[in-house]
Amino acid sequence: SERPYEGPWQFRNKNAFILHKSDCLLIMFDEEKGGSPKYLYEEARKHQEKTPYDIRTIDFYDLQMMAEEEEGF
Repeated sequence: SERPYEGPWQFRNKNAFILHKSDCLLIMFDEEKGGSPKYLYEEARKHQEKTPYDIRTIDFYDLQMMAEEEEGF
């Protein structure tokens, strides 16, 4: 939306748009830390209950493992 911020409904609409226009979700998200991706992740989980929808997460541990693998080269 090109409208200025009016309320949290804009973020909910954005998340709904993403979920209904995609076949799966790849999200960088750490459940222990939360943050703003938490809301998209929670909506994706609800969406997954109604329809086949693949959710794949990348968390801090995954990033750490990739960094360690890169150091090995």
